[in-house]
Amino acid sequence: MKGIYLLICISIVFTVFSCENRTSLKDVADKDITENEDKEISEPDTETPDGETGDMETSDKDAPFPDTEYPDEMADYEAEDVDHISPDDDVPVSCNFNDQCPGDQYYCEKEEDDCEGEGMCVLRPTGCDDIYEPVCGCDGNTHGNKCYANAEGVNIFYPLPCIEGEETATLKYDYEWSPVNEKITGKIEFSFKTFDWTHLFEFPSQPERVNVDSTYSRITLFYGSLNGMSIHLSFLFQREPFKLPYDVVFAATGDNTAELRAQNGTVIGHLTGTAEVTRYEARITGGMNILTIEASDLGFE
Repeated sequence: MKGIYLLICISIVFTVFSCENRTSLKDVADKDITENEDKEISEPDTETPDGETGDMETSDKDAPFPDTEYPDEMADYEAEDVDHISPDDDVPVSCNFNDQCPGDQYYCEKEEDDCEGEGMCVLRPTGCDDIYEPVCGCDGNTHGNKCYANAEGVNIFYPLPCIEGEETATLKYDYEWSPVNEKITGKIEFSFKTFDWTHLFEFPSQPERVNVDSTYSRITLFYGSLNGMSIHLSFLFQREPFKLPYDVVFAATGDNTAELRAQNGTVIGHLTGTAEVTRYEARITGGMNILTIEASDLGFE
């Protein structure tokens, strides 16, 4: 009887051990499955060069950084819509003359008042507006406006009709200064007889005064204009003996000049004739308190 009881106990112990072992193995398997699922969620699929999804090896050969070789067509890529002309178009980046550019559709574009300088080959403009804003081209001819000149392959010397020596001008300048106020008015009307065109220089500057000696002072001032051109006056005023009105005779050379300058400072020519100083008062500390100048019939050369 004892043998039977012993056999039953051994059977019960063996059954319990087997169940626990199966439970443990199942827990381990479930844990592995859970960890694999978490790994798949945290590590998304990588797209291979062939477009398939899977694990990509990161060997030195396939690494996408320093050793990666991009296709030649990427290295040769250029944007289609560009304003400049590249060497690939067989067009020189810089030029001095139109014949250095390929074909009649290009011209050598230069800065204003830089006729002898270096430029860039660009396409000639088309469809110019019929607005009359005469300019003097580097070819020495007057063109209807800048666009028409450039369409003919001509750069701009200065934005006025080409001066022919028959031009006239009137001049007015009035300056007043006090410790609490400064007033500058005046203009030069520059008229072209050939083209029936008048240009205004209507932005006068403050006058500058320097004593040359005990008798004379040099006065300098200028008039600006919207197109970038200017007229610069420089003349001597006799202080001793002092008298008004005082005549200033402008000429192309000498002590009294009135230079017409292009935007970059090139001297185009000179106003000539007599102007009259009607008011003059120098400031003890330098500069001027009062200065009035008038001229009604100046010529040009």
